[in-house]
Amino acid sequence: MATNRNTFTTAGLKLTAQVQAGQTKIMFTRAVGSEIDLHAKTDDELSIVLAKDIPVNQETQVSGAKVVDDTTVQVKAVFDQSKTAKAFTLNTLGLFAKPVDDKTPGEEILYSIVTFEAGQYVYPDNAGSSQAYWISSTIGDTDKLEIILPEDGTSGLGQAALDMLEGRIKDTYATKDELGKPARSVTINGGDKILPATDGNIAIVVPAPDMSKYTTTDKLVADFLSKVDADKKYLTIEGGAKYRTADQVSAQIDTALAGYIKPITRTAYDKLSTADKQNGIWAVDEKG
Repeated sequence: MATNRNTFTTAGLKLTAQVQAGQTKIMFTRAVGSEIDLHAKTDDELSIVLAKDIPVNQETQVSGAKVVDDTTVQVKAVFDQSKTAKAFTLNTLGLFAKPVDDKTPGEEILYSIVTFEAGQYVYPDNAGSSQAYWISSTIGDTDKLEIILPEDGTSGLGQAALDMLEGRIKDTYATKDELGKPARSVTINGGDKILPATDGNIAIVVPAPDMSKYTTTDKLVADFLSKVDADKKYLTIEGGAKYRTADQVSAQIDTALAGYIKPITRTAYDKLSTADKQNGIWAVDEKG
């Protein structure tokens, strides 16, 4: 089974010790991929390897870092294959870092070396392919570690962008602890603050709306009846014009027609002459 090794250089161990002592911070700067095969070397031999000892086939910026547990941190390096000049077998991956004091970087060092027992083939590809590697390092107490990413990282967010993003998140969203806290007060439409009771409850009393400016149903009926004359025959509308209601008009039609429509049974109607039938308006009762 193929295995990969990650070994601190002497300079990397020294920088880690300074970080643990609170003397400095770490800025992971870049990673280089190389064809050189160092997997057979011992840890002691790898610890004294310098940057000049690793020929560079492709270089990339560090694009991310995360704390895995109390003692381990992982740094991400992504090789964009559209930037691969020539195909090569990645046998060695070198991680570089700098000490940082008050945002001022120190001299860059070769921090650690990853060697691959089975090399990884990297080739030019403009179709969006890339190879990403998480480089793990055991650094001791991660509570004392402060990781800084380079400002000009081309594979991810630099430190300034991360700081800005963190600030925007804090300004925009409440934290989990803040969401768990009860409300301290509430206002309605810019009014006075309503404070919670001892049990945390905020009692809000919504006042009944003022309906005095609106016309009630009873008043509408009274207004309507006030427009009907004493004999209940006419409805007076705006301008003094008088109108009968639909029921009144229908009743008047029935009264008027009553003088012309004559009721008659079917038997009697059938006995009328043709002239009589044509000269009258008959209401024939089909049952008679």
